[in-house]
Amino acid sequence: MRISRLLPMLVLLMSVSTAQAFMDPGTGLDFAVLAQKQINLTNGPITINGAAGVNDKGGLLKLGGINVVINGTSIADFSILNTGSLINGTLETNHLAGGGKATTVQPAPPLPFITPFPSVSTDPCVIKAPNLTISSNTTLPSPTCAGQLTIASGVVVTLMPGGTYNFNGVRMLKNSSITASSSTDIHVRTLFVTENHIMITNVNVLASFNGNNRAIDLGKSSQVTGNLEAPDAIIHIHDGNNILGEVIGLIVTIEPSTVTVTPPNCCPAGQMCKP
Repeated sequence: MRISRLLPMLVLLMSVSTAQAFMDPGTGLDFAVLAQKQINLTNGPITINGAAGVNDKGGLLKLGGINVVINGTSIADFSILNTGSLINGTLETNHLAGGGKATTVQPAPPLPFITPFPSVSTDPCVIKAPNLTISSNTTLPSPTCAGQLTIASGVVVTLMPGGTYNFNGVRMLKNSSITASSSTDIHVRTLFVTENHIMITNVNVLASFNGNNRAIDLGKSSQVTGNLEAPDAIIHIHDGNNILGEVIGLIVTIEPSTVTVTPPNCCPAGQMCKP
C-alpha cells in the first residue's frame, strides 16, 4: 500500500505492490505489512521485504528473536525488538524496548499517520446466496455471488481477470489453488481460511469481517501472489509461507514466512489504482 504523507525535513520512499494504491500529496511511504493496532512477528526466520507500520496511537510492533528481519522503514507508537531481530532501515517509534537492532531510530510521526485507514466491503448478496462446493477444476464466471465457498483438495479454481467475486466465507482444502491471469479481487464477508500447501496466484483476498475476529487464516507452506487484506479484523499467517504482496489488518500475526513486495504502477496523486 502506497501512502504519501508530509514529514518535516524527512523523505522516506519504499516501494511495494498493491491491490489499491492510496496516494496523498507529499513524500511517499509504502507498506508490506500494515496494521491498525498490532503487528506480531514471532520467532524467525521471518523476512519482511518492505515497510511495516502500526497506525494507531498506542499501537505495538513486536519482533521475536532468531532471524526476524524487516528490510524497510517501520512505524509504531510502541516497539519491542527482541534479541536477534533487525530492522534494516529506520524505526520510527516513541517507545522502544528489547535487545534487537535498527539502523536508525527516531520519533514516530503524528498518529494515526493514515486517515482514513483502508477499508474493504462485500456485496450483501452473499448473506442469502447458496453455498458453493467445487470438487473438480473449474473456471468461475464473473460475477459470482455465493455463501460459503469450499474448494476441495487438489482442485484448481480459475477466476476471470478483473472479475467480480463475493462470498460469505471461503475454505481452501489442502493442495487447492485459486488463480487468475491478472490481478483479481475476492471479497469475503466473514472468514477466509486455508489448509496447508495451497496456492493463490494473482488474487487479492479482501475480507470485510470486523471486530476482534479472525478474518484471514493462511495455512502452512503456501504460496500467495496477491494481497491479504482484512483492515478491521485479525490476520494470521502460519509458518512456511511465501507471500508476494501486502498484508493489511487490524492485528497481524506472522509466523516464520517471507513477505515480499514490488513497486506498483500508481495513478496521479490523490487517486486509487491497481497494478
